[in-house]
Amino acid sequence: MADAPLPGPPLRPRPARGGLRRRLRARASGLAPSDLVVALPVLSAAAWLAGLPEVGVAIVLALPVAVLGLSALHRRRGRAPKGPVTRAAVTRAADGMIARADAAGGGLLMLLAGIDAAFAGEDWTGADADRAMDVLATRARAALRDADAVFRLGDRTLAVLVQASRRADLDLGLAVADRLQAALAEPVPLAGRVWRADAHVGLCSDVMAPERSGAGLLGGAACALDAARVHEAGAVRAFTPELRIDVETGHRLTRQVPDALAEERIVAWFQPQVEAGSGRLRGFEALARWDHPDLGLLAPRQFLPAVAAAGQDVALGERVLRAALAALAAWDGAGLGAPRVGVNFSLEELRDPRLAERVAWEVDRAGVDPDRVSVEILETVTLEGAEETILRNVRALKAAGLRLDLDDFGTGAASIAHIARFGVHRIKIDRSFVAGLGAPDGEADRMIAAILRLAAELGIETLAEGVETDAQAARLAEMGCAQLQGFAVARPMPLADTLAWARRRAPPAPDLARLVPAGRA
Repeated sequence: MADAPLPGPPLRPRPARGGLRRRLRARASGLAPSDLVVALPVLSAAAWLAGLPEVGVAIVLALPVAVLGLSALHRRRGRAPKGPVTRAAVTRAADGMIARADAAGGGLLMLLAGIDAAFAGEDWTGADADRAMDVLATRARAALRDADAVFRLGDRTLAVLVQASRRADLDLGLAVADRLQAALAEPVPLAGRVWRADAHVGLCSDVMAPERSGAGLLGGAACALDAARVHEAGAVRAFTPELRIDVETGHRLTRQVPDALAEERIVAWFQPQVEAGSGRLRGFEALARWDHPDLGLLAPRQFLPAVAAAGQDVALGERVLRAALAALAAWDGAGLGAPRVGVNFSLEELRDPRLAERVAWEVDRAGVDPDRVSVEILETVTLEGAEETILRNVRALKAAGLRLDLDDFGTGAASIAHIARFGVHRIKIDRSFVAGLGAPDGEADRMIAAILRLAAELGIETLAEGVETDAQAARLAEMGCAQLQGFAVARPMPLADTLAWARRRAPPAPDLARLVPAGRA
């Protein structure tokens, strides 16, 4: 994880030393070579008109030397130094560029590119990784202008300073981020291997920063990078005050996760899944909830990044699995007749070589028929072709008798080949398509119809997630979707409430109209 925003007062630029030559060089660094190409001929002409032809000739002869010298000064100032630098060095450089921006009436933008999912899982501590990072820094430098600067900040982060001729706004930041990510995405052939890098990017301008200083820019960009790392590879986030609150809350939650698990404040809730049309109960999905003493009840999207950052993915997965198995026993004892329960595993858990063995042992210890447990895997997981451990785990879980659900189907790029490769039992249609049902363009309707036809041809069950209205439930049943899940059926609830919900709920009726009011009871 990137460092938290920097506290304390900003570091001020060090006063220039070295006499007249140092001051002249500092002033020259604000000029571009093109400025001399225009200015020196004008001065030469003025000398001729003033009756000083010797001076005019000298100026013309000096033009190539001056342009080459200034170009070299620009290259030296903007060159990416070899090896990592300290945060203080980046802060001082940013303070200096802010001073130049003030003199020129421009702005400054800082981007932090975090190289996370890179080098095909190779260890970052080796000499090859260090050389590869130097290559990436050089490529980032080549994608920018002479007036900009690139630094290696730590082992896996690049700090980029972009001098803007006008106010550094969000549009400029996003354009530079795109250019930077494109440069870093190019394969790096090194030591007989091809290394590939993905970069999350956090950006902050001198206008966005909590304070207009190098420390303020670096703190804002680091905060934005933290927020970007919560999302998919390649995500870009810009600093805002609200973002800082979110990130600081995330840091606080990360520190609290171990105690929350130990004190059982993070527990499993359950959301019903019913048969479309008849309303017959088909099962539940186990979903984690955190009853936080200060923030109230937190949904998974609000705290799962903190769980991952705390390294507690496996502990949470085991907690939810055991709760799901215990729930099956409770439902059976109450005569509820819930056929199965679904559990989710994170990507980090699926990378654990012992996952399938642990899950099979827990199911056997609970005395539960493995067919009553559905393992939900994201569609994006099926695309991890290089992750042999994931593929082996999924195959082992299926071989142990557990069922496989392909979650959020339609949002990734899974093909028929991927579905067949994993041998899934059920497709869960993503809620984004359900939300678009009945829209004038008909795109969501066509997509769902295509998914249903594909599933029917492959003999795979279907379930629609995020069903929130009667109209959506009726339309999905009419289209032939077999099962429904969402607020129109029931919200997620603690185990005790599932039993009460089942008792209050009217017996299954043949018409869908009676399903929704009963489910909301």
